[in-house]
Amino acid sequence: MQMKGYQLWEKQVNLRGGLTGRQVEIIIQDDRSEGPIAPGLYEEMLSSQEVDLVFGPYSSTITAAILPAAQRHGYPVLIGGASSDKLWAQGHDNVFGVYTPASRYTVGTKPGPGFSRVTPVPGGFQSRLLNCSLLPRRNRLCLRGHP
Repeated sequence: MQMKGYQLWEKQVNLRGGLTGRQVEIIIQDDRSEGPIAPGLYEEMLSSQEVDLVFGPYSSTITAAILPAAQRHGYPVLIGGASSDKLWAQGHDNVFGVYTPASRYTVGTKPGPGFSRVTPVPGGFQSRLLNCSLLPRRNRLCLRGHP
């Protein structure tokens, strides 16, 4: 899914003339979701200096493994598939992200009076499988995530 999103972004940006007049080309390399492979792929890509921006890999562990190479070569990294708080505690000044850090997933969702727990419901799931309006109003708290 993440890869498809990046490819869609590339297509949409290029249809509008690119960034600063340059067409965008996303280079996708397969790290096979193996932590030891990713740093080498990123090191090779960044040392060639043929990229302007780096998208982080999927998973917090693999993302943490590639951040030192990006920092060393001075490249910004967009983290789009990892959420561990440890990523933000490493002190890198070239990292920005789109995910909420894992420790903040449920901030602001504390149960109100009469509730013992809060269960976030992913977007789409609520409308297909769970009709919250069937629950008595005093026992109802359904949170819908964003797709």
